[in-house]
Order: sequence, then structure tokens, then C-alpha cells
Amino acid sequence: MVKPIQLLAEPKLREIAQTLLQKTKAGQVNWIPGTRTRNETTYELILPESRVALSYISPTAESDFIQLQLQDAKGTSAGSWSVEEPDWEYLDRTDDPDADATVPDWKLLKELFEVVHRYVTGWDKVIRDVEAALASQGPIGQPARPESPSRK
Repeated sequence: MVKPIQLLAEPKLREIAQTLLQKTKAGQVNWIPGTRTRNETTYELILPESRVALSYISPTAESDFIQLQLQDAKGTSAGSWSVEEPDWEYLDRTDDPDADATVPDWKLLKELFEVVHRYVTGWDKVIRDVEAALASQGPIGQPARPESPSRK
């Protein structure tokens, strides 16, 4: 029996996710914002002949999941790997030794998504700025702008 391509691709996509995490932490990946809807946030890495899309998807009535997708330059999917958030309450009360098999994959993709989100949004820079302002003496922030005569 031939395994579906998706099963064969999963170890490679896991390896890619691990390398992307390392390179992103080192500031060597230029992620950009992608699609953003009420239930989905996507960041993209654009390469010469392909792109990588990393999405956090939060369906209304299902578990959240994170998807790593490889696409060709036109945006056609070449392969993807999705990991659903584990049911933490179930894992706390079960004796099934295989119940937490996806936890390491969830943690990997969640950490990658969080690091990418911080990179794209400038989170670390903003936090440093706010903390520096709060640590300074005296008033902080720009004073309110006076109202223009046309607004009165």
C-alpha cells in the first residue's frame, strides 16, 4: 500500500518548522502579514520560487489549529501540515499513553507562530518602548493636541 503524500510530507514539514523557528529567533526570516479574518491570522514568507504560509485558525465550534503550508510562486499548495490544539482537560484525566502524541507538534507550531507574530507586529520593540517610558521620571506620552477651530 502506498502512503498518501501528506503522511510522507509530515516529517519534512516538521523539520522545516524547526528550522524556521531557529532562523526566525535569530532574526534571519522576513515574515510579512498575510490573510487576517475574524477566525484566522496568516503570516507569509515569500521566496523566489515558493512561499510559506503559517496560519492560526480558530473555528467557532472546533479546536484551534495551526497550519504550515508550502506553496508554489502562484500560491498553489504543494503540501501542508496542520496540528490541532490538544484537549488539555482530557489529557489531564486520561491514562492513555498515546493521548498526548500531538502535544510536541502543537508546541512547536505554536512557538513558531508566536515568534513570527512578535516579529511581524514589532512586539518586542513596542514592549521595550513602553517599559522605558514607564521607568522614566515625570509625565510620559505626547500631550493632547489642541482642537482645531474647525472641530469646535
